[in-house]
Amino acid sequence: MLQNKTVLITGGTGSFGSELFKFLYALRPKEIRILSRDKLKQEEFAQHIPVLTNVKFFLGDISDKSIVNEAIKGCDFIFHAAALKDVSYCEQHPLEALAVNVYGTNNIIESAIEHKVKKVVVVSTDKAVAPAGTMGITKAMMERVVIAKTIEAKQSATKFVIIRFGNLMGSSGTVVPLFIKQVKEGKKLTVTNPQMTRFMMTLSQAAEYALFALEKGNNGDIIIRNSPALSIGNLARAVIELYDKNSKDEEYDSSSQIIVTGSRPGERLFEIMASEQEMLKAEQIEDSIYLRIPALTSPVKVSNSYTINAKKLSGYSPGLDNLTQPKELNSSNMGELNIEEIKSLINK
Repeated sequence: MLQNKTVLITGGTGSFGSELFKFLYALRPKEIRILSRDKLKQEEFAQHIPVLTNVKFFLGDISDKSIVNEAIKGCDFIFHAAALKDVSYCEQHPLEALAVNVYGTNNIIESAIEHKVKKVVVVSTDKAVAPAGTMGITKAMMERVVIAKTIEAKQSATKFVIIRFGNLMGSSGTVVPLFIKQVKEGKKLTVTNPQMTRFMMTLSQAAEYALFALEKGNNGDIIIRNSPALSIGNLARAVIELYDKNSKDEEYDSSSQIIVTGSRPGERLFEIMASEQEMLKAEQIEDSIYLRIPALTSPVKVSNSYTINAKKLSGYSPGLDNLTQPKELNSSNMGELNIEEIKSLINK
């Protein structure tokens, strides 16, 4: 699919973008383009690429339509991952979050249509579903803009697919690297709320997810990867057991190494990957690894003939076809990984 094609990654020097680049580089497309706004990161990134002949860097912000047009002209496919994702920063700078996440994405969409890009995979987040904070609100608006443009430009050569990430294990700015750093420095781990649950996937799983959406996603689809959920308290204990040498002692209590700091503005107890309305029209694909939510069709009617392939994921109650609709897909109704399973995920 990518042979002799030109591919752009916006936000390409971030944790996810860097991992996706590795996958794309191995597939040897004609050209890989990286658009990001950090010159130092681009220079460091370039040092780790064996051959630069088919890699091109563009320095700028997606809020700048001119640099967006320059990066997109001649592209076949786009992975749009550039965004303001820090929850606290977005709470403090809502207008900047709006400018980047919503208007910046609109620049990508309009330029992609103008330059007849074949397909754009847009990276969203579980925080966009019933959002509780600024970051989630702007990502929800971003999704609405993508869907609106998809409907408006049905006959366009450009197709759009949305994917939603939960937490990415090991990505910069997330809690796992912070926990590991605190343990190695002999500090106690700062946990906002041990009962908080989050969806979690590795960076390599996220890259595979994006490539799957590029290949299999239909125009207007929201593709969701079936990801495990975990509690932040168990995640902290798993990190302690992996990286604290004292944890081998029989009398060692990992709970004593955790300080509860309280939730921050914009955070919620659990995350929602798909709403009830979305689960009404969701279907499992690829051996149930993924869910497809076709945004361009209406929810099915709840009746005696009502069926949905996402029953297991949604908490659907069999035998109540004429009364019950699927529950939302959230990190509290999925079942949590235990500490040993979390340790295995960290080590992947």
